[in-house]
Amino acid sequence: MERRDVARYPFTEVARRYLKELKISPKEIAGDVLYAGVRRRGLDRVIAAVKGERIKRPSLRGEEEVIRELLSFVYGRMLVSAFAEPYLIQWHSHTESELVERYMWEDSRDGRWDVVMEVAGELGLKLKDGPSEELLIHFADYLRLSSGLSGKEWRLANRALNGGWVRVRREELLRLLKEGVKEHYRSTLPIALPTSILEEMEDDLKVVKELAEERRAKYKARPVGKVEIECFPPCMKRILAMLQGGENPPHHARFAITTFLHALGMGEEEIIRAFSSTPDFDENMARYQVRHILGITSGTEYSTPECATMISYNICYDPDDLCKRDWMRHPLTYYRVKCKKGSKSSEASP
Repeated sequence: MERRDVARYPFTEVARRYLKELKISPKEIAGDVLYAGVRRRGLDRVIAAVKGERIKRPSLRGEEEVIRELLSFVYGRMLVSAFAEPYLIQWHSHTESELVERYMWEDSRDGRWDVVMEVAGELGLKLKDGPSEELLIHFADYLRLSSGLSGKEWRLANRALNGGWVRVRREELLRLLKEGVKEHYRSTLPIALPTSILEEMEDDLKVVKELAEERRAKYKARPVGKVEIECFPPCMKRILAMLQGGENPPHHARFAITTFLHALGMGEEEIIRAFSSTPDFDENMARYQVRHILGITSGTEYSTPECATMISYNICYDPDDLCKRDWMRHPLTYYRVKCKKGSKSSEASP
């Protein structure tokens, strides 16, 4: 790797060693006047994540700019860690991994495929050369990294599999590597910060908090279609809030909310709009998945999971007293009962 690569791929071992050699403490990054430019750049990176925008790429022409970019990545992680909010970590991880993906595409085009392979090695992926220009990735790594990707082409059943190895094209590997970087960023946050450092970052934290609350308020669980949001069971209300708040719910949660909304009479377009605020929203992919679940393309109209299934998938969020009734076994039962109770209360009001 070249010197500039420590700023382009700041999660690598070579970047960590370089950062250690600089001997610049988090306290200095957060408060020293010498690093005001680092803090501005780091804040800009986090603001881009909160707004769902791309991070602007620097030129990285000299050593000073390389150091600033590397330290700004560190400062951005410090800002996100100060909140320790899953949705903020999700936004940050998605936006930063998208920047890494752009660098990998550039290196691939420039004949620096060895650098891309170093990145894969840093992520612990098992790879081998395949036929022609293809590569082979171990099926366990493939399943882990492709699990959040939409489209039938990513299903293991649709891939060439031989002896536990999956064939992928180079451009497909880059997409998988992006998921690996995103996973790495999510798994290494938040980092613990002492109060003294948090106090130094106070002004920047206010900026991030205000923007994050603005985005969350814009997309928090609110009426969708003609359904009664106040009648939603806690699990479905939480999943919908995650979608509208810019988070990526687990696959089973996405499936559950899609079938639930459809059972309440919502159509394809309304359901797709509910997914439009997720960090990696892709309308074509979302449409494919929704149409499959609704039975439009699959021929099978899937039903909303029962409460027992929601519990087994660990997506039974915030159960209330009504959820705990012995006879409460299905989210749709909750919705009907809650709406009926609400109607009676309304009728009894003066």
